[in-house]
Amino acid sequence: MSKPLFAVDIKLNRTQMDAAVRRMFNISDRAPATIVNQAAYRVNQKATWHMKVVSRETISAELQESKGMELVRLKSGRFSKNKKNLRSFFGSSNGPPLLALIIQARAGRRGKDSPWKGVSREEGAQRMLDAMRQVFGARMKSRGFFKAAFATLRDTFRQAAGNRVPFSDSSSRGSGTQTSMKRDAGRIAKGSPATATQGARASARFQIISPRHDIKAAIYQYAQPVLQAAFDEEAAWIYQKAAELEYKQAAKLSGIRTN
Repeated sequence: MSKPLFAVDIKLNRTQMDAAVRRMFNISDRAPATIVNQAAYRVNQKATWHMKVVSRETISAELQESKGMELVRLKSGRFSKNKKNLRSFFGSSNGPPLLALIIQARAGRRGKDSPWKGVSREEGAQRMLDAMRQVFGARMKSRGFFKAAFATLRDTFRQAAGNRVPFSDSSSRGSGTQTSMKRDAGRIAKGSPATATQGARASARFQIISPRHDIKAAIYQYAQPVLQAAFDEEAAWIYQKAAELEYKQAAKLSGIRTN
């Protein structure tokens, strides 16, 4: 069985894309590597456009987070009302906090100790709360992680495809500079463009590197549907362009002039 034209570390249906690229291979005079790299560029461009930054409200609801004042007693004997003491707390009336269960399960899989191990119940509860706040804070910071990952891949393949378009702009990823590209490539996403030496078997590979704190489902819940839609949209465009080229070539052979 031959290798797919696109190997992506997210579960995708590549049927339409592979068929469209093969059709373009057969009709276009462009090098296969160029066709594949340009397709990979446009797929990730579309994914960057369509990938929404996850709202704070969504993350808060998913991880059962709410804000509350941490009790800090002043010298006067009263409790402080300073906003800096407004902290995150977790849980619901239906049982243990979801985030605590996730942290416990993660510790078990990685062979690490639970925050509760070897300490008093009170200290264990505080350590667990600290761990939940750390994970929650990291999740909040990475709300735009997948958008940045797609933009990094887009710019990687833009260079490989030789597209003369502006580098990423500030609205799509960080500062939109070569510095941000070098910082993010390999750290949050990695692209391996097709090369001329691959000949007619040209293939492109790209992967999103899920953040360490990420709940595994996030990459499938948020990134996968966007990337699948981008693949299908680009595949339809390539298929249409290949059909247009076929028509023009057939018309030319028949002596019919086309625009």
